[in-house]
Amino acid sequence: MLTGIHGNEWITVATITYITNELLINSKNYSDILSVVDFYILPVVNPDGYAYTHSTDRLWRKTRSDHNSSLGCIGVDANRNFGFHWGERGSSSDKCDRKYHGPYKYSEPEVLAIKNFIDGERATVKWDMYIAFHSYSQLWLTPWGYTKELSADYLELKNLGERAVSELRKYFWTEYIVGSSANIHNYASGSCRDWAKGEGGFKFAYTVELRDKGKYGHLLPKEQIIPTSIETWAAIQVVARHYLNYSNYFQRQDL
Repeated sequence: MLTGIHGNEWITVATITYITNELLINSKNYSDILSVVDFYILPVVNPDGYAYTHSTDRLWRKTRSDHNSSLGCIGVDANRNFGFHWGERGSSSDKCDRKYHGPYKYSEPEVLAIKNFIDGERATVKWDMYIAFHSYSQLWLTPWGYTKELSADYLELKNLGERAVSELRKYFWTEYIVGSSANIHNYASGSCRDWAKGEGGFKFAYTVELRDKGKYGHLLPKEQIIPTSIETWAAIQVVARHYLNYSNYFQRQDL
């Protein structure tokens, strides 16, 4: 699970902090999950961009790398910099654009570090579930973002997503929509989710767009942090427990 790939999406970092705390402090409550599943958590993918939103520009999205823009524009959209279908629809070659995909695939060290870590652990880790938290829109997104064509196992991914958001809805009646990124949200080539599914070896790859639907957007009030975290963690437990239903399952799985 990863958050903070866009600097301005503060609710994602807060939510993963809550989830991490639950796994560490209240681990006995999730012994059934933790006996089978290992969680790998990256709480802030884009630390420079995240820090910049605290010091200078609250709505800054991109990294803080300098790629010699003639206009002085800084940064790359880290969620358009992965190598799977890099530079296609839903990204930009304009260095000043908020969705600038970078001068080449994996140009950003943050993005390359994710790829290298996952590839490097493949011999000993069985990667299965990849969840990238974003905000906002209240969507549970499946691949693909680079095309409106659906993955071969789309219905399986969608059904699990529907179960997750059904559980999420029970807490505060927050409504989510489930579907593929390009069909219900936007085009996004070079995204981490599409890379995870297309090249990373993950069976289940999702983007979860957290609260809200636009009333506050990235400026979600602090009063909504705990409710967002509670309902999101409930949904994540559904996908984690999905593996517990396999009667012939013997090896630990990794999220």
